[in-house]
Amino acid sequence: MNKRERPPEQRSFGLWPWATWRPSIVVYAAHAAYFGALLRLMSFRSGGALHFYLLDDELISMRFARHLAAGHGLVWNLTGPRIQGFTNPLWTLLMAATNILPIPRRLASIPVTIVGLSLLWLTAHFAYRLATEFVPDRGPARWAPQLLVLSFYPLTFWTASGTEVPALTCAVTAALWLVVRALRTDVRVPDVAWLLLGIATAVRLDSVVPAACIIGGLAVLWRPRWRDAVRGALWVAGFVAVQLCAQRLYFHAFLPNTYYLKVEGISSIARATAGLWVLRHAIRASLGWPMAVLPFVLFLIRPSRARVLVVATALAYVAYSVMVGGDAWEASISFNRFLCTTAPIVFSLAVVGLISFADLISTRAGVSLKYLTYGVAAATLLAPFSLNRFGREAGLRHWYLASLPEVAMFADRGEQLADDLAQSTKRDARVAMVTVGLVPFLLDRIYIDMLGKLDAHVAHGPVHRGLGRIPGDTLYPGHSKWDLAYSIGTLAPDVVVGPLWRDPTGEGARLLRARYIAYPLAPWTIYVRRGSTHVDRARLAALVLTSRAPMTHASPAR
Repeated sequence: MNKRERPPEQRSFGLWPWATWRPSIVVYAAHAAYFGALLRLMSFRSGGALHFYLLDDELISMRFARHLAAGHGLVWNLTGPRIQGFTNPLWTLLMAATNILPIPRRLASIPVTIVGLSLLWLTAHFAYRLATEFVPDRGPARWAPQLLVLSFYPLTFWTASGTEVPALTCAVTAALWLVVRALRTDVRVPDVAWLLLGIATAVRLDSVVPAACIIGGLAVLWRPRWRDAVRGALWVAGFVAVQLCAQRLYFHAFLPNTYYLKVEGISSIARATAGLWVLRHAIRASLGWPMAVLPFVLFLIRPSRARVLVVATALAYVAYSVMVGGDAWEASISFNRFLCTTAPIVFSLAVVGLISFADLISTRAGVSLKYLTYGVAAATLLAPFSLNRFGREAGLRHWYLASLPEVAMFADRGEQLADDLAQSTKRDARVAMVTVGLVPFLLDRIYIDMLGKLDAHVAHGPVHRGLGRIPGDTLYPGHSKWDLAYSIGTLAPDVVVGPLWRDPTGEGARLLRARYIAYPLAPWTIYVRRGSTHVDRARLAALVLTSRAPMTHASPAR
């Protein structure tokens, strides 16, 4: 029997020079250096010290976590009603654990990114294990999945930014691998697979989408395994039930406030239309439709129920991203957090598809498998240059660490604003803001969120349309609701930080002119309510007149 006549699992996919000592070690070492360089780029110097913070949304969770670690409970403000302004409860609890560490606030985010990096590395490993369930553990299969996962800039960026993306990708990819392995070896699906899917729903409730896909696919495609599917459903349902009941008891609502902010009052058709534009933008800005479809086509060259399950799980998260209208930052980084969660699975099936295609060509056309394997390796090495072209040249500049996405470029200004407010306001001052991440994390005041993520009244209010992030998109998830008459007029904060997000009717401007005094502190304008006793106006006026040296960034490219 010659090589081409052997079954696929017995074939050698070429002699890769580093096969004896696992070239994946090189991939992980290079990524560790790259990740450190990215963190350095995202940091800045002030007062001779290095400062590093997560993205604004993640710092909202960090404020909840800091209050929990201090014994105040999961609360945003120490006074007022409880409101769930985060969607990642288990990740927030992890943040609370890191806030116990004796680390200054300027570096308190570092442990979160280290945990995220560890989980991302585990994700890359599970992507490799998933791929080798379908092809032999030789040649490019040993390092290609890890290379694609760790070289994909959006995944690394969301990890460095402190999001829960690496936790979700790790749990879902590992669970899918365990299910596929159990099916291949004809054994019972281990309970740890269902535990991982349950943990994923505790990290973010929308992980019930891939969990339902995996469990439902198991029940439909392998009917004799209905007991496995029932066990999985009970595990996941138990996690979801505990989470919903806990949220109802503690926050007096079953779902996070952000659900009502992003979904209530917006039709499914409007969300799906916006989500399709986001998906189209992400694919066109990176690798194009043919290359996006090719991995799925190649993966199904050797059709099997297990391969169908993997494809369905990947597509489930894509469909979910479409149905919720995408995320808020696609104009800055086109692969949003939802699409990135499915990326490791897509990369695994892409590697399997290429290797299966090479094997098919070798069998049908008699081409040497060794040379085809080198072609697979070359395609894998070149793929990151296409994958990271989101936004064309801008994406490559981000990947080369020549610049940062716009969403990550305002930490220094936020810290300066927090310092100004610390000097000019009392501890019980009420401050209304649009970006309520960094400043509230650094400075203990009573905050009013004018975009409603932490305000139930705004979250249940009317939707404002026509705020497209990209051409053709008319929704802006999390940024489409506001009520300035309520946030400024009714709540009457002591301080309003401008500029306002949107004010199409001019109502906000009229309230500010009538009731507030403006203090320009570029790039902000601080509006102080007339008659407020919680603001030191003399100090604020002095800050306006004082010129301060600009902060020194880690990179002049910013």
